[in-house]
Amino acid sequence: MSNNWEENFVKIGLRVIKTGIAVFVSILLGNLLGIEYPFYTVIAVVIVMQPTVIDTWKFGMNRMMGTTAGAVLGVILALLLPHNPIVGAIGFIALITLMNWIKKGESISIGAVVFASVYLSEVLSTQEHIRYAGERLFETFLGIMVAVAVNYLVFPPNYDQKVIVESRKTSKDLWKYSLILIDFFLQEEKRYTALDEQEKKVVQELEISEKFLELQRKEEEIKIHGEFRTRDTIITLRLEREIYQHLQSMHQVMDRGIKKETMDLVELDMKLVREMLGNIHNMEEQILNQNIRETIDLEPIIEKLREMKKKVKNHKDLNRYPTDEMIKLIVFIYNLEQSLSKINLIPDY
Repeated sequence: MSNNWEENFVKIGLRVIKTGIAVFVSILLGNLLGIEYPFYTVIAVVIVMQPTVIDTWKFGMNRMMGTTAGAVLGVILALLLPHNPIVGAIGFIALITLMNWIKKGESISIGAVVFASVYLSEVLSTQEHIRYAGERLFETFLGIMVAVAVNYLVFPPNYDQKVIVESRKTSKDLWKYSLILIDFFLQEEKRYTALDEQEKKVVQELEISEKFLELQRKEEEIKIHGEFRTRDTIITLRLEREIYQHLQSMHQVMDRGIKKETMDLVELDMKLVREMLGNIHNMEEQILNQNIRETIDLEPIIEKLREMKKKVKNHKDLNRYPTDEMIKLIVFIYNLEQSLSKINLIPDY
C-alpha cells in the first residue's frame, strides 16, 4: 500500500505543481482585485501553463488574441441583434474565418467560448456589454501573466542540465553497447537479447536527450536562467547519434552472422582491443568526468583497429574466404573504429 502511494506520488511532475500554485495565485489575486468569479483567470492558467516559459507565453498570446477577437465580435453583434440564432451562427463563422486568415487557428476554441459568453450574456445595456467583455479580457490577461510568472520564477525549467545528464547516460550506454557487440563477436556473450536490450536503451536515451535539447533551445529564445553551451551539446548529440548508427551497423553484421573461421583471422587482435576497452570501461566515471577527460585517449585502440583492417585486406589467403564473409568482417572493424573515433571527439562539458 505504501509503495503504491509512493509510486503514484512520484508521478506528480513540476508542471502539475506549478499549475496548482498558479491557480492558487490567480484565485488569490481575483479576491484581492474584487473579481467575483475568477473562472476565466483560472482557465487561462490551466490551459496556458506549458513545459517551457516561451511556450507558456506563446500559448498565452494565442489565447489573448482569441479572447480579444471573441469579445469584440460578441459586443458588436450583441449591440446589433442579441440572442439571434442566425446572427450568432454568422458570428461563429466570421470568428473562425478571421482566426484562420491570420493563421491563428489555435485561438479559435477560446475565441468561440468568449464570443458565446459575451453574445449570449443576459446584460442589456451597451455599457454592460462592453464592461462584461472588458472583464473577460482582463481576467484572461491576468491568468496569462500569472502562468508566465509562476513558470519563470517557481522551479524554473532547467533543461540544460537534463540534456547533459541524459547525454552522459547515453555515452555510458553506447560504450556498453560496443563492448557487448565485441563480446558477441568473440562469442563470449551468447545472449542475443542483451544486444537488443542495450540498443533499445540507447535509442530511448537519444530521443529523450533530443527532446530536452529542443525544449532548452526554446527557452533560450528569452534567455531563461543561466548560460548553456548549446553548440557543444548539439555537437555531442550529433556524435552520439552517429556512434549509434555505427554500432547499429555492427549489430546488423551480428544479425547476419560471421563464420568462425573468418573471425579467427582477427580473434587475437580483437581480444586485445576488448581488453584495452575493458580497462577504460573500468574507469567509466573518469571517462565522463570533465576534470580528467583529457587523460583518456582512445587513439591507440583506434590505431590497432586500423592495423586489423589492413591485415584483413592484405591477407595472403584472402581469396580463400567467401567475399561476403570478408565484407562483413571489414564492416564490423570499420564501424568499431569509426565509433571510437567519434567517442574521442565528444567535447567536454
